[in-house]
Amino acid sequence: MQTLRLAFLTSRTLIEKGGSEFAMSQDFLKMIDFDSERMAYDFLIESLEGHVLNLKSESHYRHIVEDTSQI
Repeated sequence: MQTLRLAFLTSRTLIEKGGSEFAMSQDFLKMIDFDSERMAYDFLIESLEGHVLNLKSESHYRHIVEDTSQI
């Protein structure tokens, strides 16, 4: 089974550690460096915040549930 890995590495990290060969050799189960880790967390937070903004109010969803007939 293949595992999809989302990796964020700063340019500095790639240059210092050997470029794409370094990136391809990692399993990303442990932190590479703080800047790369911070960049990954920032991306995840921004992504989640963007998706949360797309949600409607709780009352909107309650109204849908109340109006839905059961089978």
